[in-house]
Amino acid sequence: MAVHRRRPVFPFLDESRIDSGALADIGEVIGRHRPFEARFEHCGRFPGILYLVPEPDIPFRRLTEAVADRWPQNPPFGGGSSTRSSRI
Repeated sequence: MAVHRRRPVFPFLDESRIDSGALADIGEVIGRHRPFEARFEHCGRFPGILYLVPEPDIPFRRLTEAVADRWPQNPPFGGGSSTRSSRI
């Protein structure tokens, strides 16, 4: 079985770097966004990956972009295409 080592947004930092400062930062980043509702009624697939498809996906894309802006050294999807659908 292949082990998938690319990191999407979570975990977004190596465990050794998650401290009270990082937790405060993620709270501040997420806190800039309004609460939203989402549904997860379908699954999607990429090779070797099964994921829930959020509907709508725009709020998740915005959160992903905000986290990536704060931690550019840890790009979403391991630096792959930013056009991928949001995955949970």
